[in-house]
Amino acid sequence: MPRRPEIDKEYIDNLIAGAVPEDQGMDYKRELPKKGDKSDRDDLLGDVCALANATGGTLLYGIGEVSKERTPILTPIADEPYDEAHLRLHQQLDKLIEPRIHGLEFQRIDVDGGYVLALHVPSTFGGPYWFGDEGKKRFKVRRGGRVTDFTYQELRAAFDRTAAATTRAREWIRTRQNDHIRGESWRPLREGPLCAIHILPLINYQQEPEEIDLKAATNIWQRIPKPWEDSPRVDTNFDGLCISSLERLKSLTDDVDAVRMMGYVQLYRDGAYESLAYAGSRWADTKIVPDGGLAHYIRDAIQRVPDVLYDLGKEGSFLVSVAILNATGYGLPAGRQFDQTPQYADRPHLIVPAKVLGERETPEEKDKTTRKILDMIWQGFGLSRCPYFKEDGTWIQPR
Repeated sequence: MPRRPEIDKEYIDNLIAGAVPEDQGMDYKRELPKKGDKSDRDDLLGDVCALANATGGTLLYGIGEVSKERTPILTPIADEPYDEAHLRLHQQLDKLIEPRIHGLEFQRIDVDGGYVLALHVPSTFGGPYWFGDEGKKRFKVRRGGRVTDFTYQELRAAFDRTAAATTRAREWIRTRQNDHIRGESWRPLREGPLCAIHILPLINYQQEPEEIDLKAATNIWQRIPKPWEDSPRVDTNFDGLCISSLERLKSLTDDVDAVRMMGYVQLYRDGAYESLAYAGSRWADTKIVPDGGLAHYIRDAIQRVPDVLYDLGKEGSFLVSVAILNATGYGLPAGRQFDQTPQYADRPHLIVPAKVLGERETPEEKDKTTRKILDMIWQGFGLSRCPYFKEDGTWIQPR
């Protein structure tokens, strides 16, 4: 995946001095889109969609072209403060492009006479992106230095690629869930209910997957969510990086059954995240699934794992799946206190349909997905909703 250049004043000076022409990932714009001008606004939307539907790139506002030679000249922006321009363009892009493009970056480069505004568009796989009215959607793509419309065949192929990638990712998750139900794991797990979380970069199913840097992953393993926090064991294995609780349990008891793992996190070489954790406990003589710990861990994984994977080079959208397996005989407390009468699951395995997380979602956007997942799990235990979200969507930290 091509990385965007680091742009500063020296970079701009070199563009001008070297007469560097536009290319697939660089587009010069003499001036900012005019306020209230629909044609200029549509040009902005089309240019951004075109880059997002291709390989990403940068729009440089404040650099024009000499018409015949197509060489760049500096045309600094001086008639609108940068903060105002940034806000205006960002609001238009956020409101008028579907689906929303996450990861857009604005940058100010001060030059003699004003500034150049750089708008960086990431290489994404959440499209195809469009703008316009529902009845007349406009799909643009950048080819070389030109912006053109998608052909019908290209547009159909783009939608097919997105759908096919999601289908293949769902199939892989379902296979792993079936393995867990059969008790197949790289080391024996404690018997009882299991919480299985899978977070997959969809880019792996849209192009040849690139391996993550296992050394880099090992250096940041503390950032990888796991259902326990003390004394984990960190190993590399055939599949990638594995973090497990085995050594902690051995140090606490000689009981053979208890020495089985409480759980593990597997970060696969292609960046797929898998967590399998024992989710049971006892309250007095009652077998329960501690609801606060369950809700916290699921939310923590959805909030943090995508950011870890971004830092390991996995851009784009993610498919998130959560399941409570082997739940028979274990109850979920009816409130935020263990002394509430537990409610029991209506089936052995509660497998929530996988959800797509968009690229670079905000914490609030991730919480919307998390709330849907947790509410469905709680409803599987006969309860109306997860009590760790307020009605307005605010998270309540379990005690």
